[in-house]
Amino acid sequence: MSQRAIDRFRPQPTSRPHQAQGHSTTSSDSSGDTATPAAESVAAPTPVPPERTTPLPPADLATPSPVADADVEEESASPLEVPADPLPRPTWTTHTRRQMIKGAQRLGVPLIWIGVAAFCGGTGYAAFNWLSTNPPVPNCDRLWFFSSDADQLFCAEQAVQAGTEGVLQAGIKLTSRWDAHHRLQAKATRLKREWSKQLLQIATRKALEDDLPGAIQLAATIKSGNPVYREAKNAILEWEKLRDRDHLITSTFEAALQAQDWKKADLELQPRSSQITDYQRQRLNRLRERLVMERMAVNQLQQIRELVQAQPTNVATLGRAIQFVAQINPNSYVNAAALRDRQQWSQTLVEMTQARLRSGDVNGAIAAAQWLPVDRSVPSDIQELVWINRGQQPRLHPPGQLPPFPYLWQQTLTLAALRQIQPASPVYSTAQTQQTQLTRQVEDLNQLSLASLVARVPQVPTLQVAIQMAQAIPLGRPHRLEAQTLIAEWRREIQRVQDRPILMQARKRVKPGQIKDLQAAIAQASKIPLGRALRPEAQAAIFDWRQQIQTIEDKPILTEARQFAKQQQLAKAIQTASKISPGRALYPEAQEAIRAWTATLQTAEDRPILDEAKALAAQRNWGTAIAVAAQIAPERALYTEAQTAIAQWSAQLEPTRRSRRYDDRTRYDDRTRYDDRTQYEDHHRYDDRQNDSDRPF
Repeated sequence: MSQRAIDRFRPQPTSRPHQAQGHSTTSSDSSGDTATPAAESVAAPTPVPPERTTPLPPADLATPSPVADADVEEESASPLEVPADPLPRPTWTTHTRRQMIKGAQRLGVPLIWIGVAAFCGGTGYAAFNWLSTNPPVPNCDRLWFFSSDADQLFCAEQAVQAGTEGVLQAGIKLTSRWDAHHRLQAKATRLKREWSKQLLQIATRKALEDDLPGAIQLAATIKSGNPVYREAKNAILEWEKLRDRDHLITSTFEAALQAQDWKKADLELQPRSSQITDYQRQRLNRLRERLVMERMAVNQLQQIRELVQAQPTNVATLGRAIQFVAQINPNSYVNAAALRDRQQWSQTLVEMTQARLRSGDVNGAIAAAQWLPVDRSVPSDIQELVWINRGQQPRLHPPGQLPPFPYLWQQTLTLAALRQIQPASPVYSTAQTQQTQLTRQVEDLNQLSLASLVARVPQVPTLQVAIQMAQAIPLGRPHRLEAQTLIAEWRREIQRVQDRPILMQARKRVKPGQIKDLQAAIAQASKIPLGRALRPEAQAAIFDWRQQIQTIEDKPILTEARQFAKQQQLAKAIQTASKISPGRALYPEAQEAIRAWTATLQTAEDRPILDEAKALAAQRNWGTAIAVAAQIAPERALYTEAQTAIAQWSAQLEPTRRSRRYDDRTRYDDRTRYDDRTQYEDHHRYDDRQNDSDRPF
């Protein structure tokens, strides 16, 4: 062992020397799990401390032993091996490996069973999670041909909620292609029945709306095999009968209307039996409305004809008749006759206009041309009058408001038409005058329209440009008022744009519960002067912030007062809450609390008085009870209750008062009768004495 330790300090060769033939070496790395005793002694030498190493003779140093040579060759076998440490270290790799193999053999079987248990548990959890979790909802927007039947049925059920005809028919068609053995047949049958009933309800609505062909066609889509097929078939048969019957009634009714035979038409509207369906009732109601409409149209035309017959040469009468005819219902049979009359009256009006124009009455011709209908084609000379009349039409928009674009377009077209009137025309001078005025109007409107277009950008430069454009319209122009109105509005908009940052900065400074921040916000918002566009909005914000400040300042006072009230110190509570002066934010709340506490105090003070009065009343001493209860003043809390009790006691006391008054009256009457009888007796005694004195002796 000492020799091996010494050999550790020898220089290592740079290359591996050739091993001598027949020399055997033992390596612990290639020995596997077992090793020879020599290898074990070489691989695991016993470390010897340097201080206890026995010095060797020089002969041992010069002549190495075979074991030492083998050790040297073993150590130099790897050219990458790092030189050994100065002190020998134990080699325990083989021992550790042996221990690990033994441990693995001992733990192998339990680890396998643990793995099997973990695999089974994970698989079971995954299966339970898969069974307990709802399946993902299919994306109905991306449904395609190869989607599952369950997904298609789900999407059909979602789509049918809209209740349209096409969706219902598609859903019924989807469920009809599955046979009786399909796994979704039960649900499909239930849904098919519901959807078919909805489809039949839609068909019934169409029938009630007088669309029998559409109702029959829709109900016919419910084929045999459908749970609602029998109901649909019966409805179709009934609607076909109604269609044939209605066709006969309608043809007769329409013929009576066309002939203006109102009695016959009304006879056709009488029900054939006492029991009619809802469809028949609605059908008859619609025909009655048609009869009323036709009779009204006939009456209107008759009145218009009478008006024209009364004044056949009056231009205004003819013009009003033309306007009234346009109000007759176009669906009536009499409308054709009304249109013929309108054409005749329009022709008469054209002839009268031309006659006035030939006679030199230009103003009269223009006045007559204004009644001509717009849709009528007239001669060129009359058309010039029509254009002049359109240029003289008053503005329909409110004054000060920019007219709409159709008005500007009409004025532009009128101006272009007036410019085409030739000097040879009898209305040329009138057209020139009208053209000058209309040119100013169109120029002003174009200027204001362009300015309004620029002002749509809510910025100060664009608004200023719009104001300058509107100010270019001088005084006396037709649309000067509209320009001034727009200028005022744009100036206010500039004020809004300029003052908006001030108000926004003030609102950013506001922090709930901070008086300094609220005061700073008020000071900031107060920078917006009076008369500015945002001044009312700033004032509203300032009022709100002041209310918040007052609330923060007065909240402790009201809280303290409520603490006194909880401690039954109502007088102190009222005195404390009274410190909140009128006009403050919490003043109404404080006054409400003061009223409640005052009522409690007054109730506590006046309750003994009322109880005493009630006790006296219980003893039937109502007069005294009333006197005691009357001590409660009107402004006290128990005044109403006291007055109610006084009224009850007074009602009970009234019979006693009447009895006393009757007794007093009886005593008075008895005393009066006694006095009268005494006076009568005394008078008779006096008379007797007088007679005795007058009697002779």
